[in-house]
Amino acid sequence: MIEAIPFPQFRNIGIRLGFPFKDDPPKPVSPDKSLVLCISLADMSTDYGYTWPRVGKVAEAPCWEPTLHFGGLRGWLYGHGDHALGGYIEHNAKWLVVEANTTEIVQFEGACKFPRGKVRFIGTSKGAADYLLKHEPRSHEFPVIGAYRTVGCGESVCVGAHGAACAGANGIAVAGYSGFATVGGRGTATSGFRGKSAAGQRGIAVAGANGVATAQAHGVAIAGPQGKASAGEKGLIAIWYWDFDVRRYRLKVGYIGEEGLDPHALYTLDEQRRFIPV
Repeated sequence: MIEAIPFPQFRNIGIRLGFPFKDDPPKPVSPDKSLVLCISLADMSTDYGYTWPRVGKVAEAPCWEPTLHFGGLRGWLYGHGDHALGGYIEHNAKWLVVEANTTEIVQFEGACKFPRGKVRFIGTSKGAADYLLKHEPRSHEFPVIGAYRTVGCGESVCVGAHGAACAGANGIAVAGYSGFATVGGRGTATSGFRGKSAAGQRGIAVAGANGVATAQAHGVAIAGPQGKASAGEKGLIAIWYWDFDVRRYRLKVGYIGEEGLDPHALYTLDEQRRFIPV
């Protein structure tokens, strides 16, 4: 049985990973260099036939043609872009931060490529995102893939795919694909496909398809198709589904305390579009 997402406490939120850092400002690379987020399989190989070297070594693309999509080393400039262009991401994938010559980087929609660069970091997605946020000030302009960020009450935070965003009461937290977003009371938490969202009392939690949304008392939890939702006392749950008869999406809504819906229980929809406990 899948349990509802545990809701964190926000009594003493003081961590602020936004820019600028209070005690440890970002250490930017030289003006003619840029940091790129890259990914590999566990053995450091890639799906385009290249194997990355260790930290401190220069990676050189075996084939380079700046005017074509193929060839070159691939990644996301400053950690921004479409994570799906990295292909299937395994749980034990290696995440890299590579320093490349800015003038050699070729950007295309959602990603970039470059002929060579020095490997600066190898580790987890969170570790790579932390390295980018610390050493590349331009990474703060848009959500970073894999970033974990926390802000206080009434503030907003947004991270990319595979990341985690946490905000206090009356805050807004947004995470991308397979991300985790959580807020305190009266806040709004939103996550993408296969994401998890949690909101406090009178908050709103929204998760994409196959995601999980959880809200506390008087809160609203909304999940996409094949998703799961849970709410506290006097809360509301809703799950999107596809209506084949009229070929459109519809929203199934349930009220906690009515029609057998229990508080804090996690529900999904069966084939007859009825709420059933998970």
